[in-house]
Amino acid sequence: MDESVSAYKSIQIGYGDRTSQSRSRLNELQNVVQVRKDSTWLTFESEHFDAIWVDGDHTFPVVAFDIINALRLVPVGGWICVDDIRPSDSGRGVLGSQETYKTVKHLETIGLVSLTLIMKRLDAASMLLNPESRKYVAVLRRVV
Repeated sequence: MDESVSAYKSIQIGYGDRTSQSRSRLNELQNVVQVRKDSTWLTFESEHFDAIWVDGDHTFPVVAFDIINALRLVPVGGWICVDDIRPSDSGRGVLGSQETYKTVKHLETIGLVSLTLIMKRLDAASMLLNPESRKYVAVLRRVV
C-alpha cells in the first residue's frame, strides 16, 4: 500500500449487516476507518468524513434525509456514493429507488454536487435490461 496516501475516513449509512468478508476486506485497508451508524443519528453528528456510502431506506422522505445528512458531513470535494438508484419506475418489484434518483438529480440541478451514475451490475442479464430498468450507484462529489 502507498504510504503517502492520507487517512481516509468513511461512513456507511444504512441498516442490515454486511457479510464478514466485506468487512474483513475493509479492515485490511490501513487508510480507511469505517464507521457504521443508523442514519437517524446523523442529524446530531458533527464529525466530517471524506467519503460516505449511503445504502439505506429507498423511500421518500427517509432517503432524502440520508443524502442531505451525508452532504452535510462531507467537506467540499468529498464523496458520497448512493446505492440502488433507478432513473425510472419501470423496474417495479426490483429493489431500488426512483425517489433516490430524484433526490440526487435535484442536488445536481441546484449545483451542490456533481453526479455520475455507474451501473451496479455488469452481468449478462443486467445488460439485457432496458437502461431505465437497470440499477446504478450514484457517485456524488460535493462542489459547494
